[in-house]
Parts: sequence; C-alpha cells; structure tokens
Amino acid sequence: MTPRLKWLLGSLGLALVLYGLSRTQRGGEIISNIVGGSVDKIAKLIVGEEGDKLTVYRDPGAGAWTVGKGHLILSTDTVMRAGASQKLHPFGPVTDITQAESDSFFKNDISVATHAVDNAVKVLLTSNQRAALISLVFNIGVTAWKASTILRKLNASDFVGAANEFSRWIYDNGVIVEGLVDRRERERNLFLS
Repeated sequence: MTPRLKWLLGSLGLALVLYGLSRTQRGGEIISNIVGGSVDKIAKLIVGEEGDKLTVYRDPGAGAWTVGKGHLILSTDTVMRAGASQKLHPFGPVTDITQAESDSFFKNDISVATHAVDNAVKVLLTSNQRAALISLVFNIGVTAWKASTILRKLNASDFVGAANEFSRWIYDNGVIVEGLVDRRERERNLFLS
C-alpha cells in the first residue's frame, strides 16, 4: 500500500468517526474539543466524556464519590485547606476543589491509565487505538482492564475482536447505562479509525 493510499484510508476512517460522533449532541461537543484545540487529544477525549465538576458528587451510574474530571475519590486523597492537609468527602470535610486540584488529580489519573495501557499491550497501536484504550481504562479502572477480554484479544492481534469488546463495558451493577453505551461506541469508532 502506498503512503498516499494509507493517508487517504486513514483520513476516510477519521471522517467516518467524526460523522458518527456528530450525530449526537454529546458527540458533537467531543468532536469540537478534539478537533478545535491544541490540548492533547487523549485528555480532550476523556474530559469530553467525564466533564469537570469542582464539587464532590456521586457518579450517577456507579454511585461512587467523584470529583473533577471523573476522579474516583480514594481514602488517601487530600487537599490543602487552611495550611493543613484535609481529606475529601466522604472521607473528610472537603466538598469542593479548585481547578488546579482538579487538573492535578486528572494528570495523575490519566498517567495511571496511560501506564496501564502502555505496559499491558504487546502489539503496535495507532495513536487513535491508544487514545480509545486509555479512555476506556480511565473509566473502567486498571484492575478490570488487566483482566479484560479486550486486552487478551488485542495482544493476540485480534483488533476487530478487541474493538467488538468495547460494547461489553456498558453495565453498572448489571444495568445498562445509556451514557456508557454512547461512550463505548465513540471509543470503538475511534479505535477502528
């Protein structure tokens, strides 16, 4: 295959992904974030999915306490308040964080997801495949990722089989979550582009 043909096919794949995303309002917002700015594509993809809330909230799907850009609150999380280290709700009194704290949690969380993908995948990935996988791992967690069929299929060079596994990660406590259905479809389309 010539370099020009590879470029053309890659461009066509990206165009199809963008078209698929543009068919929903949320997808359109994500496209504008990915295409429209200079921030890293992976970070924009995840923030487009997660949002950025500076007040602690319960994730509507899992019910887990969350803050910032989808940061799952751990008992070890602390922030500085009035010169002292304090824990976040529900482990402590802090219910709001600053934008800088949100960015710091996100930087750490995306680093963990990136490390999990880069260390577990034994085949070569395109940048879009890697971005889609990091978004998935950011959302499902490292433990689930390491035990997943998607990773096993990917490392067996079954890229189509791996892509088809995205749709299995749409449940929370046995119930289908529509937001996850849409997110997995966007991640799968990106993975295949």
